[in-house]
Amino acid sequence: MFLTGGPSGQRYDLEIGAVKNCDGADACFVADFTAAPGRTVFGKRVTVTGATKAGFTSLSCGASCSPPQIVFIVHGVRYTIQANLKKTAKGDRATLIGAAESAISAGPR
Repeated sequence: MFLTGGPSGQRYDLEIGAVKNCDGADACFVADFTAAPGRTVFGKRVTVTGATKAGFTSLSCGASCSPPQIVFIVHGVRYTIQANLKKTAKGDRATLIGAAESAISAGPR
C-alpha cells in the first residue's frame, strides 16, 4: 500500500493506493479519507450515530468509476470516506456507515 496526502491548514487528505503514484486512478485506488470545515453533505441522506448530517453516494461509472463514499458532519467538520469496496450498493452503504460510526466513537486523535 502507498499513502499520499497529509494536513494542509484546517484540512487533511489521506489517499491509499495499491501502487506508487496511483493519484486516484480506478485500477489502483483503495481509499481516501478527508476532513475540512463544512456544513453541507450530498448524496442520499443516511443516519450515522454521532453525526449531525450524513449522505451516501453509491458506486457510479461513466468514462471512469467513482467509488462509493460517505460524507458526515461532526462539530462543524465535514469528513469523507471513499473506498473501493467491491460489494453491492447496499453492502457498501452499511460498510461505510460502520466506518464513519467507528471513527466518531474512537474520538479525536
